[in-house]
Amino acid sequence: MMDVQDRISKAIDGGSPDRVPIFVPGFDSRFLESFDAARGGRATANSCIVNGQDITPLVHMGVDLCEVRGPRHVKADTGLPSLEDGGLRVDMYGRVFKRRISGDGEHLVYQGPYLRAKDALASWDRVKPREVEAGWHDRAYKDAVEAVDKHAICPVFRACDGLYSTLEEAIGVENMASLLHDDPGAVDAHLERIYRVVASDVDALLEARIAFVLVSDGISVENRPRITPDLVFTHLRPLYKKLVDRIHAAGGKAFFRSAGDVLNVMDTLVAAGFDAIHVTNPDPTYLEEFLVSWGDKACAMGNFDVVSMLSQGTPVQVQKRARELVSISKSHGSRYIFGTNAILDGTAKLENVQAMIRSVKRIL
Repeated sequence: MMDVQDRISKAIDGGSPDRVPIFVPGFDSRFLESFDAARGGRATANSCIVNGQDITPLVHMGVDLCEVRGPRHVKADTGLPSLEDGGLRVDMYGRVFKRRISGDGEHLVYQGPYLRAKDALASWDRVKPREVEAGWHDRAYKDAVEAVDKHAICPVFRACDGLYSTLEEAIGVENMASLLHDDPGAVDAHLERIYRVVASDVDALLEARIAFVLVSDGISVENRPRITPDLVFTHLRPLYKKLVDRIHAAGGKAFFRSAGDVLNVMDTLVAAGFDAIHVTNPDPTYLEEFLVSWGDKACAMGNFDVVSMLSQGTPVQVQKRARELVSISKSHGSRYIFGTNAILDGTAKLENVQAMIRSVKRIL
């Protein structure tokens, strides 16, 4: 049987793994409770902890690849500064509200967008790299090696979340839209600051000899982009490429994930050099379009829907859809890692998850 890391690497590079690898990003506390209940309580034997994150249920179910946290101490300090007028509030979208007291109730009345002056924006610097704590690199490497060698599961470590999404959350959607139109140079300057934080996180992972590094960014949501493809290419591609080049220079693989549709920016992600890209849209035709157009350049991951299949489906339906997705990938001779489009939540039925994994493992 092939080593799990070798299996994943061959799938990413377009080689011939012994079977299609299986990726599940993770699970929430409600799924963990149902998993423990089905096993008669929490089992401490053969537990798998990576950087403080328990991925034991995925190990027991036979998952090949999952997402885990990167350095917990590297953090982007974001958030809008408060206005001088104590009666005013700014939300994450850059909207200003004024507090109004009426009887016993308090109401927020919209005042308009909060567009800060250029000099204030120029001095904004709310993200700074932090030092890696002593001994973290050795612990992370030891956890990763143990996960692969002892538990046959390979963690992909998530670097500090977001370039675009961090900035948008910090200065607000309306401020971002205004800057992109009126002062794109300021956007690039802010993104460069955020990049330095993300790069320090990536460097910490690479120093820990981590093989698989995930870069995530909120450039899309569900079936629509949050930023147009031309702006992703102009403002984000150069920074993505620098991150990918760092990872490749250390011999690693670079993964990308966004919360929604990525087909409209696939050319940019491929140009940046990402090795594997997570597909969250659950439509099989979406996966096929990815494989037909970019399957020779990047590895697709995911596409299996947690809600309609694992939460609402039956084991028979789950097995049928799993075989369909693998068949699509094989018909195009393309790079593919089977996987879910999201983490397993409390509504995901354990018998469906197990049926999904068993079905894929039977396909050679």
